[in-house]
Amino acid sequence: MTAGKLFPEVTHTSPALAVHPTFFHAAIPEGKPQKLKRNDPRRITVGQMDDSPFCPADESINAFIRKTYGQ
Repeated sequence: MTAGKLFPEVTHTSPALAVHPTFFHAAIPEGKPQKLKRNDPRRITVGQMDDSPFCPADESINAFIRKTYGQ
């Protein structure tokens, strides 16, 4: 995998905690994603985002991706 430019910073707060995930533009030039810690790693397109489960902390970065890359 190659990591590129950093996405805009995002912070999500809930009554229980605050999270500040870091997202990078990345490419996997060959092969398939491997399970390391997550149960279901997959590649999806912007068009598939609405049909994929995301946690509430992902909503603002997902909105940025939709606005920037289509849909």
